[in-house]
This record gives sequence, structure tokens and C-alpha cells, in this order.
Amino acid sequence: MDFAALNLNARGNEGAWVEMSGPAGQVIGLEIKVAGAKSDRVVKAVEAAERRYRDAMEAKRTKQEDFERLNKQRDEEITLAATLDWRIKDGEGHKSTLTFEGEELGCTPENVRRLLLHPGFDWLAAQVIAAARDAAVFTKP
Repeated sequence: MDFAALNLNARGNEGAWVEMSGPAGQVIGLEIKVAGAKSDRVVKAVEAAERRYRDAMEAKRTKQEDFERLNKQRDEEITLAATLDWRIKDGEGHKSTLTFEGEELGCTPENVRRLLLHPGFDWLAAQVIAAARDAAVFTKP
């Protein structure tokens, strides 16, 4: 066995395609290429969130709603950092774009904000974060 296959930083940087499910667990045909939690980009997002937490703790005037806001911001930044690409799987293969509100959307930071960070799609962002944290996703052959 080549242990390079277990390097979660390298494999996380490459990303892995993950099939997403609808809010009720149904097949929706969406696959997202997710960067791993040990990837450079996700580590950077987590470190920034941790700095904000430390700053808030040092201020000693932090309220519960401040921590809730910081948690939300951390999850948004991890989602942005972990979302590398997306595609729709159909009966004929894969398309490179998906449709949202009648418009085809490529995977850009603006479109990740528009779709995955939309309040009605928090279930999708949660799947991206869970996949990024799942080492098994990045060690599959």
C-alpha cells in the first residue's frame, strides 16, 4: 500500500466528488466536489474563525448572539472554502452547471453564496461541511 493515498492534506486539496441528497434524503442528482478539512483552503478558513473566537473571548464583552454569529460565519466560510465545483448528474452523463431560479450557475464564490448559503439551503451547506470533515471521503480509491 502506498501511504500517499492516506495523506489527507494532499487528497483534501484535490477534493472529492460527493453526491448530495435532498432535505428528506431523496436523490437530487447534484454532486459537489468538496475539499477536505485538512486541505490548505479549509484549514485557512478554520484558522480565521478561531482567531475571531479568540478575539471575542479576549474582549470579555461577548454575548451569546455574538458567538452564534461567529458560528454561522465559520460555517459559511468553511462551505465557501470546501466547495470546489458542482455538477448535475443526469441520465446521459454530467452537466457542468446547475439551474437555480431559471439561471444556469457555474461554481463561483458568488454562486456558492447565492445557492449554498441561501437560508433555504442550509441542509445542503451542512452536507458539504460534513463531507469535508469525513476522512473516508478522501481515502477512497
